[in-house]
Amino acid sequence: MPDMKTDGVSFNTARLETFSDAVMAVAITLMVLRIDPPQTSPGQSLGEAFVQVTLPAIIYFLVTFGVIVIFWMHHHDLFILLPEFTPMRALWLNMGFLAMICLLPFGLEFFSTQRATRTSPCRCTPGSWRWPPSSSAPWRGRSRDAGPPGSA
Repeated sequence: MPDMKTDGVSFNTARLETFSDAVMAVAITLMVLRIDPPQTSPGQSLGEAFVQVTLPAIIYFLVTFGVIVIFWMHHHDLFILLPEFTPMRALWLNMGFLAMICLLPFGLEFFSTQRATRTSPCRCTPGSWRWPPSSSAPWRGRSRDAGPPGSA
């Protein structure tokens, strides 16, 4: 098999695949460790505490787990296509990809915490969506041939 040395250095992909699998496994482990058992407050049942705090964390975990699994499957397919010896550029691109995977547990913690405290990390809440748009929208009352806003 030819040795690709486009940037002077090449490496075997087997070590990189193993390292990538380990990083993804650690990311999944960190995510599952973030799920806490429900803590009840006075006057609250265990079921209510589970639904309000733990269930959203589990749902976020499952979604994020699914994202990592999809990334892992495509990553595996990519390494089937790569030659046995790959240039160093691929190593650095893969490290950037793995850095993004490592940030997924942070996103999981952020969104599950926001849900538990009943504050939304974004302004788009289901109650704020309207269809059809209100009559105060800037494009209302203009004809099709009127041109862009501000043109006379």
